[in-house]
Amino acid sequence: MADGIDAKGIGLAVKDIVIGVAAAAVGAAGGGQAGASGVLKAGDGIDKIIGMATEGGSRGQRFDRADYAAKPQAAPAAASRPATPRGPSDRELALVHLGAMGWTPEQADKILAGPNQYRMAQIAPPQVEGQRVELAQASAVPLQEGSPVARASGEAVPSTNGIAVPKVEGRRAKLDEPA
Repeated sequence: MADGIDAKGIGLAVKDIVIGVAAAAVGAAGGGQAGASGVLKAGDGIDKIIGMATEGGSRGQRFDRADYAAKPQAAPAAASRPATPRGPSDRELALVHLGAMGWTPEQADKILAGPNQYRMAQIAPPQVEGQRVELAQASAVPLQEGSPVARASGEAVPSTNGIAVPKVEGRRAKLDEPA
């Protein structure tokens, strides 16, 4: 701490403080502007003394600057140390998992491309299961323009255990509605 303090610097700082205190006293006696400038001059002198005593910074500032000191550099060890093998990437892990779940590699690639590239219906179209039913013989109902067509009686498809009943698209018929 004694290395950074010099007598000339201390003398000039003390002079600033004394002049500042005197100017502040004049300002208090009615000098106005002189008082304000005197207080500032005294503050500058105090700052100079503190700067010399703390070697240019507070304890906290010196502590912060200590981290910026040059640290010893280790010799490059990249040439002597072999590269560590990397594990599988997230994409590779996902491909393995999707393959284990039954997706083909092409489908897995499309899934990993995301929804902006492919819709799920393009990757795995919906599979519809069913069976053909025997066609029934029927006759066409004659159409007459301008008059409603008479209703024809029909038979409900008999339900047999173990045989699928054909699905019909459209709305569900109410129980009291005729076929």
